[in-house]
Amino acid sequence: PNRRNERLAAFLLTLLRFTEWPPKTAPHTIGLLPNAGLESCLIVLCAGRLIQNRSVRIRSIRSPADALDCDLLFLGPLDNRHLDVFIYPLTEKPVLTVGESASFHTHGGAVHILSADETIRFSVHLDNLARSGLRISSKLIRHGATAGR
Repeated sequence: PNRRNERLAAFLLTLLRFTEWPPKTAPHTIGLLPNAGLESCLIVLCAGRLIQNRSVRIRSIRSPADALDCDLLFLGPLDNRHLDVFIYPLTEKPVLTVGESASFHTHGGAVHILSADETIRFSVHLDNLARSGLRISSKLIRHGATAGR
């Protein structure tokens, strides 16, 4: 397996663990655009695992409508037009958006992965996160950079 995908998968699960979610009993759903390598890493990491007493399922997203019932949506390095198409419908919904595009925060994304080469470097946009109604623990946020507010 690709080490970068393993790091990304582990980080996405860490985000699930350190985010305060609305009360729900359904499995956590991680949505991602088709990415076989990352998807297979997530499937292996999530097998039999509970996060906040909920199982985790992985869902391949092909359209913005597919993302509406996700808890976490990983968009990777999308171009600006596609960022707007996916992020805008999720504004003010409890979906944690995570991406790698340079302009991710500008387009409303909450967690921008700056680098996943050796270690994960990330930035959390506090205003975009607040609009989703979600909160990420300060224990995790202090390991990254912040924007907004």
